[in-house]
Amino acid sequence: DGLCDLAWDGRWLYATVSGATNAIIVFTNITRILQGDMGDIEPDEFIILGEWGFPGEEHREPAGIAVNDEYLYVSDRYNGEALIWRKSNIREGAPPDFTLKPCGYDVAVNGRYVFLGDDQWGRILVFDKELLSGGPKYVIGRESVEDQFIVQLPSRRLLATPRGIYATEDQLFVADKNFYLPSILIYNITEMRSGLEADALIGVLWPRNPKYGLEIVDDMLLSLIHISEPT
Repeated sequence: DGLCDLAWDGRWLYATVSGATNAIIVFTNITRILQGDMGDIEPDEFIILGEWGFPGEEHREPAGIAVNDEYLYVSDRYNGEALIWRKSNIREGAPPDFTLKPCGYDVAVNGRYVFLGDDQWGRILVFDKELLSGGPKYVIGRESVEDQFIVQLPSRRLLATPRGIYATEDQLFVADKNFYLPSILIYNITEMRSGLEADALIGVLWPRNPKYGLEIVDDMLLSLIHISEPT
């Protein structure tokens, strides 16, 4: 099994695992490890929200993860939806309190919005954090929510294959994993609207398919890019 993503809220560490077993694991006493106690994690020090095996009726494939004071957000790339738990409801095997669609590999959240990456149609769907049942309020990477078409290369106006997402209160960072021009796009989201253009596009010409992780740490943008050797 492989670790997909991590999130930390200052108290608990949240992880998604994908492979033969797909799971969402909440480590409830990781501070012991951070303080230098490297002993084994005991069964009462973690919670498994869900554990799914090979494809079947209840199969899920958790990937991206985000957390704030109220909710835990996990992208389920197998079913194309975001799973949302109230943190007060987190317990062994607890079902999600909400689901949002469509969602691909990643999800992000800030104080106002929830962002879902829809890599199938090259867009980021933006939901009001307080009105999760109302459908997306805005879309980034397309002009309207109804736009469903594919592009091969990202631009400041259009996305191709958004995979990694990270949001602050003022900016949205998107890692676009397209085949020809893997890119990081940076948006000013202080005045949100559909069809918002990126302020910056940082691209690398490479004729292969990279995989992305994206994070902001101490005002630095960190992006993990895995590139296969040309054959």
